[in-house]
Amino acid sequence: MKLSDLFIGRPIMTTLVMAAILVFGIFAYQLLPVTQSRLLSKSSSLPAPASIR
Repeated sequence: MKLSDLFIGRPIMTTLVMAAILVFGIFAYQLLPVTQSRLLSKSSSLPAPASIR
């Protein structure tokens, strides 16, 4: 019996496995370390245009 046949034949089990993966993912996401993101700022100064005489 293939793995796909098992999930096709038992749709309730498929839903429960999917829900368990979702709950596990939510808990794992909350355990991820959070680092402060550094804001990058870039400034540039261009030389003034030559005056037209």
